[in-house]
Amino acid sequence: GVVVNVSSLSGLVPTFGARVYTASKFGVVGFTRGLKMSSILEGVRVNCICPGFVDTPLTRGGLELSPNLEMKKAVLDAVNKMGGWLSTEFVAEGILKLITDTSLQGEIMRVTPRKGHHFQQYEERTPENAFEDFLLPINDLLPKK
Repeated sequence: GVVVNVSSLSGLVPTFGARVYTASKFGVVGFTRGLKMSSILEGVRVNCICPGFVDTPLTRGGLELSPNLEMKKAVLDAVNKMGGWLSTEFVAEGILKLITDTSLQGEIMRVTPRKGHHFQQYEERTPENAFEDFLLPINDLLPKK
């Protein structure tokens, strides 16, 4: 099976004026990354897509209805800096790639107008090195023999 979680670029980079939204999207990315190893054993591939600003009636309507002029300006500036709005069809193409490319497991796909579909880069973790960053400080605190 295949699962594609939907997050947002806000799950990779904090978004001005959207603390709760950003936290929830970071959670989706973290959940996907956490499932990378265990879901392989269960025969399920889990990936995540993180699009930028998608041109939908909900997105545009929410922006138009917002009374916060500073936030509106910040969002429109961000949309322009990123190269404009994404179409839902372009985001769907990314989801389809995450579903059909069987080599992808635990991947976080970014979707932006300028760079298209591309992947977030992380240091590779294996069962052997997964906890080394956590263990080093703890080992320093243990009594010396």
